[in-house]
Parts: sequence; structure tokens; C-alpha cells
Amino acid sequence: MSDFAPQQEAGFWAMRLMDLPLFVMLAVFILVVSLRFRPPPAVQLMLYLHAALPFFLNGLLFPVSYMPDQLKYLSAFYEIRTGALSVWEVILHGGNVDRASLLFAAMPLPFALTPNSLGFYNGFIWTALFLWLYRKGVFTHLSMWFYLLYPSMALYSSLSLRDTFVFAFMIMAAQWAREGRWVIMLVPLVLLYAIKFQNFYILAPVLFLFLAFGIRHKGLSISRGAATLVTGVAALVALSPIALPLINYFRRAMYVEDGGDADQVQMIEGPVQFVLEGMTSGIYFLMKPFPWDASNLLQIIQSFENLAIAGLLVLLARAAWNRATDADILDSVPDLRRLNIRPCCVQLWHCSPLPLSVSHVFRHLCLRRLPGSFAVQKYGASRLSGRLPETKERANDDASITLNPG
Repeated sequence: MSDFAPQQEAGFWAMRLMDLPLFVMLAVFILVVSLRFRPPPAVQLMLYLHAALPFFLNGLLFPVSYMPDQLKYLSAFYEIRTGALSVWEVILHGGNVDRASLLFAAMPLPFALTPNSLGFYNGFIWTALFLWLYRKGVFTHLSMWFYLLYPSMALYSSLSLRDTFVFAFMIMAAQWAREGRWVIMLVPLVLLYAIKFQNFYILAPVLFLFLAFGIRHKGLSISRGAATLVTGVAALVALSPIALPLINYFRRAMYVEDGGDADQVQMIEGPVQFVLEGMTSGIYFLMKPFPWDASNLLQIIQSFENLAIAGLLVLLARAAWNRATDADILDSVPDLRRLNIRPCCVQLWHCSPLPLSVSHVFRHLCLRRLPGSFAVQKYGASRLSGRLPETKERANDDASITLNPG
């Protein structure tokens, strides 16, 4: 702690001057990649605003003590950079904080002098992830602005915490699963397990079921949904001997850290309770804090975010269901079957020419262009198509066929 204590005591403006070189490097990075990938000017502006966000959090929006874990990451970062903590010791025997700090220390940035500094490191990760997804053509207009403007993402990706690594590894694993690149998908999953095993146990079974039941190719039907649910429960039971000791340990540790008595923590005992707790805790994990439980402005914002995310998940499930139905319809038409179009590459837009509902927009967000897609567009659905092919080469790569009604 003594390595960075003088910087904490240096004062508000002195600490921000110390972090100014990191902001300049991040701004130059945004400038260079913007010249390369040509995002819209409004998007570039949002990237620059996000780059400056760490200046306005610790010491301004709230004190560093509001999220004291930031100091743990900064301390471990210094120990690794100065050699006081060896890399092999971190890999073999380090905890989650040490391993996340090792990832920070491995980034090619020169220094971190204040509790805000690692927030700029996270800014590089957040910006690079956005441009990676942008270059892959994953975003629609809606999903792109959701990424740029989602308040909690902006907040936690600008603090000196591991959350940006966790988010990036989960997104990368999910995207590579969507592309069918199962081997390279294991890399972010392993890194995710190293720094936050809880999220690994949330994501890995989902991706396994995504592969095992062919949801990537066929979408979600009643039979596949039921099989997925049964297999998911069986997976929880199978993993309980490994996961339960770790979960109980961290439940106790977090309860004590929040000021509770360790003897009052109710441990999870047995696979059945593990499954039941997993289901109810999953809902609470998504929805809490509820608006009536919020005690400050930040929690109020988060509570309404949770409601919005819950609604988007409902629309996502509906979109997956419609995708399976659309694929079945196209498979039943002989003329389309003779084109040898794979069901996984089908996108069927049922949209109104009048102002569109949120469900239509989110359906487009979820069922965006896939490589080699076969697009069946009806009644002005092309107005939703986000970033349409800009060149003849890209159009040929997409191999899109448009069938006009009538």
C-alpha cells in the first residue's frame, strides 16, 4: 500500500495530472483505430467521452473507499510490476485479485500511479472490444448504442476493477461460440475461470448446451428447450461436488466482508438445494436491487437497468423461438430446400412498414446477419438492416438473397 499512498494524498488535481498521460495514450489509440475502421463521428465522440470517464469517478462521484477493492488490484499490480510477487506464484497460488492484476500488469502500458489509473487500462479493453465487435459486423444500430450508453457498463469499465476483463472474456467466448470456433473459445473461458469462476460456471454450461443441442443451427424449439432445461439441471447436480465448496467459501467471505457474522451464513448443502438456490439466486442476481430496495441514486439507476435487461431477455427468447419457426417454414418449402441453404443461416424478418415495436427492433438485433446468410425480407424490413453491405465484395461475401413479396 505504501507504494501508492503518496499519490492518494497528492490531492484531487494532482492525481488527475498524474493520469493525464494514460488518457492521452487512450485518446491516440481511439484516433488511430477510428482512422482504420471509420466508425460514425457520434460513435467516435462517445469513445472519447468514455476515455475521460475515470477522471470523474473516484474522488468526485464517490470516494475511493466506496469501492475499496480498487486498492487491492492496484497493490497487486505494483507487486507484480516491481517483482515483489512473481508471475509463477500468481499463476499457481494466487487468488482472483492477483490473477486479474497479472492481466493488468501484462498490458503494454507504462505505469499506474493513482487509484484511477487502472480505469484507463480498462478503457483500452472496453474500446478494443467494441471495435472488435464492430469490425465483425455484430452490431446493429440499436445494439451498438446499447453498448456505448449502458450506464453500468460505462461505470465499471472505468474503475480499477476486474469487471471489464470478466465482461470481455464472456463476450469473446460467446461470439466465438456463435461463429463455431470452439477451440479458440476455450482461451477466454480459461482466463474467465482464473479471475472469476462464478461467471465461468454460468457461461460454460450455456455454451456447451448451445453446441450439444444445435441451437446455433436450428434455434430454440419446445423439445430443444425442454432438453436444455433438463440437461442444465443435470449439469448443476454433476458440478455440485466441485462448485459447492467454492461457492460456500465465497458466500461466507462476502458476508463477513459486508459486516455480517460468519456463523449466520446459511451454507448450501447437497445438489437439490444447490439447484433450487441456483434458480432463485439467478433471478435475484438479474433483478436486484429492486426499485423499492434502492438506497441511493446509483442503485436506483441499476434497478431500472435490471428491468430493461429482463425485458430484453424476454425478447431474446422470443426471437430465438421465431428463428426456429422460420427455419422450419423455409425447410418445408421445396424451392428453398433445393437451394441447399443451411437453417442456421436463415433470417426471416416479419416487420411492419409503420413505426416498429421494441420487439421487432430487438428481434433484428438478435437475428442479425450471419456469414453466408439467406435473408428473406418482407414489407420494408430492409429499413432495419443496420449496416448494409457497403461494397460489392461484401455483398458477395454475405451471399444474401432478397425475396420481394408478390
